[in-house]
Amino acid sequence: MAMVTRRGLIWELLNSIWIIFSFLGLPFISFLYIGTKTRTTKWKVTAVVYFLIYAVSIVLICISSYDMSMIFALVWLLSLLIGLIHSFLVRKEYLIRRDYLLNNGVVEQELEELRKHVKKQYKGKVNEEIPEELLNDSIEGNDKYQKALRKLRDSVISD
Repeated sequence: MAMVTRRGLIWELLNSIWIIFSFLGLPFISFLYIGTKTRTTKWKVTAVVYFLIYAVSIVLICISSYDMSMIFALVWLLSLLIGLIHSFLVRKEYLIRRDYLLNNGVVEQELEELRKHVKKQYKGKVNEEIPEELLNDSIEGNDKYQKALRKLRDSVISD
């Protein structure tokens, strides 16, 4: 396996673990994962298609006659094989897209925007929701705690 990115072979192997789902006969999970991680709609749509083929084939295998069940089983197995091959074909593009998103700080930028949004949403509201008596009790409790700590410190120092 040739390296696709400059992040190294270990990074590429760790970021290719999703292919295991295709080996387990669940290519729709693989494509949903990579579509989500890279924000790529075509892979999310592919995941839906693989899931529909998977689900419909299983249902038709169960409710059909023996001869038809064999045909649907072949369709199902063929879809699993195609899903596995497809996973290996898109691996390089996935690694390049993932590397690009990480190198350009796209993920961090989105997280920072989300933090700003949440901070703006709760600004001035956090302490207003705490009842006055609870706030006073916690302040008094903190004072008692600080006094107990000082007393303990003084007794340890004097010994």
